[in-house]
Amino acid sequence: LQSDPAKRYLTVAEMADDLLSDLGDFGFQTSAQPLAAEADPAAWEKLLRRALGDDYELLSPLGQGAFGRVYRVRDLALEREVALKVLHPSLTTDLVVVERFRREAQLAAQVRHPHIVDVFDTGGRAGLLWYTMAYLPGLHLAHLVRPDGRLSVAHALALLPPGLPALGRPHTPALVPRDLHPANLPIQPPRSTIPIRAI
Repeated sequence: LQSDPAKRYLTVAEMADDLLSDLGDFGFQTSAQPLAAEADPAAWEKLLRRALGDDYELLSPLGQGAFGRVYRVRDLALEREVALKVLHPSLTTDLVVVERFRREAQLAAQVRHPHIVDVFDTGGRAGLLWYTMAYLPGLHLAHLVRPDGRLSVAHALALLPPGLPALGRPHTPALVPRDLHPANLPIQPPRSTIPIRAI
């Protein structure tokens, strides 16, 4: 409503972000919409796109687990692709789970190692919570195991050297890798590096 157009918000999302920053840590659930949309893929995608607003462009799903879903998105401000992990809407009403999700992102962001994926920031809107991390295109360990079964000893030994120091790194700030499975172990060409996707 500013008389000077230069002082007006450019988007509704920008106005909402300003409002939420003034509200501080006050949180609220706008409606039961996230829970209803989660079971319907089309409705869920529409809700997620709306929640991401002008911050991220939704590109493709990467996977899902017990606590959330991971998507490839484009950070529109920094013009780069990142991975975005969204907490399942059914868990956003559990304050303990929400705090653990946020704490997970905060602690993981403190870990620096060339073979651990960087966590960038956290956010949320429209009843959804997420955090973003570096996106690594290509294969992960599950891609190698699924068609051929277990790896040979020689192949496993070739992959382990970069990954083992990365697993030890989180223990410095008293972190224990929790969600460690083949889909969280990307394989970088020439298949000799295993960065850890999440802590």
